Amino acid sequence: MGKLYDLVKLRNSLLDKMHSLSLAPGIQGKIEILNLIVDQNKKVDNIDLLENLKDDFDRLAIENQKIINSLNTIVDIINQDIDNYALELFDNDAYREKFKEELIQQTLYSSIEIENWLVSKITQYSDWHYPTLQINPRSKKWIDPMVAGDPLYLTHSDIAIVEDMIKEYPGLYQNRLRLYEIVDRNFSKLPQAQFGFVLCWDNFNHLSLDKIEKYIREVWKLLRPGGSFIFNYNNCDFEGIAYRAECYAGSYASASWLIKLFTVIGYEITALHDDETDDAFNTHISWVEIKKPGNLKTVKAAQAMAQILPK
Repeated sequence: MGKLYDLVKLRNSLLDKMHSLSLAPGIQGKIEILNLIVDQNKKVDNIDLLENLKDDFDRLAIENQKIINSLNTIVDIINQDIDNYALELFDNDAYREKFKEELIQQTLYSSIEIENWLVSKITQYSDWHYPTLQINPRSKKWIDPMVAGDPLYLTHSDIAIVEDMIKEYPGLYQNRLRLYEIVDRNFSKLPQAQFGFVLCWDNFNHLSLDKIEKYIREVWKLLRPGGSFIFNYNNCDFEGIAYRAECYAGSYASASWLIKLFTVIGYEITALHDDETDDAFNTHISWVEIKKPGNLKTVKAAQAMAQILPK
């Protein structure tokens, strides 16, 4: 395996075993036993000697905490090593040119369970009271659950791809869709601070960090207060996914990096999801639900009436 894989695996092993390495639960249990004995034998001579033993356990607890603090310091050092090595691997023009929208070819494999969950979430968030947006749709199956959005915007760096994707819809509904070709991830031509929901699925797992960050910042401008954004990504906080990135089989990102970015921008995190797969080379599928702080509000009293029927 590679250096990045080894560093992430070591860090995760320490975090996973941190509780087992701590003596704190055992020490506290011993103190409670001594307290019980003292309470039950207060009249016995020299019972105060047991109080001295409690002090010894307290000192042991302090020493244990020093060990745990040292372990946390080691984890911080490993995290810094991971960040430094990731910069070395992925902060260069060759990498950024390899992971961009125009070169996306692979399709994310997901289980029926995950797809059903996603369809349910998309349907839940696609409220006719608010405009909705899907960025770079990869398949019509992710557009179908968004048709309740009023209106539904679809953007792409090559809008012909979207036009081909929606040709199965009746002409009347195709005319209601708002299609925009987006260049260099610049969404200024779209309505700002108006969208109730934005989806970008099977894209960020193919893009470099600078592009992911640009999209996330652009969506912030598009969302109205209370609006939500769902996207998936490669969570390289897992060693298996880190190894894929190290092999250039997938792009590099991580939950820890995203959380820091969300905090800087101002997003609220609704949920972070990591689902294990049965693929030894692609061990997890990860995605997030985030929102712009506030409550969705609208003055829209009714939806424009239309029904989508097959041709």
